[in-house]
Amino acid sequence: MTVQRGEPPSVVETRLVHDGQRRATTLLAGLLGSPDPVPVSASAVAELRDFVVASLDHHHRLEDTDLWPTLVAADPGLSRPLADLSAEHELLDTALTDLSQLDVAAATGPARLAAEAVRDRVHEHLSHEEPVLFPALTSHVDDEQWAEFSQRAVASAPQVGTHLLVGFFYEVGTPRQVDLILRHLPPPARDAIPAVRARARAAIAELDTAGGAG
Repeated sequence: MTVQRGEPPSVVETRLVHDGQRRATTLLAGLLGSPDPVPVSASAVAELRDFVVASLDHHHRLEDTDLWPTLVAADPGLSRPLADLSAEHELLDTALTDLSQLDVAAATGPARLAAEAVRDRVHEHLSHEEPVLFPALTSHVDDEQWAEFSQRAVASAPQVGTHLLVGFFYEVGTPRQVDLILRHLPPPARDAIPAVRARARAAIAELDTAGGAG
């Protein structure tokens, strides 16, 4: 994860989320693209798939319904580029729906193609979004506004594969950056982070060993 000096929390947190999405979708596509049977449990593959689908759906909906209106209110000139990004979200929604309906544990051709489609669309979308979003966040969202948005994001996050979310954060960011993004968790959840991180490390290592890394 590349962080520029002086980046505000909004950019640091968003970059962390995006890099986690890149990592998770690449891992899933790599697993399902293996020419050999995937040597991990069916439930582990399905858990990763369910996490990818739920977390991406939540992230895009929150941007469309909460963050984009805030940015457009601050700068109406952002209306068109953000609308274009929302259109890409709709294409991603279609790819996510396809992926959610397939038996990924069987690693069949359709499952592989669906996972690759999600990976490719996510990577391409983020390459379009970040040059628009990061400057907009820096210019138009102060730290207090972002803290409120981040808290809403945590409160509404789906409870699907939450340990994987934490694990991917630690893989793509520094402990300080992860502390920043997890600061809105309630105290019991913060206290559980070391155990959650250990569980995630084991789960991701199992998937990586099966040939999904990279």
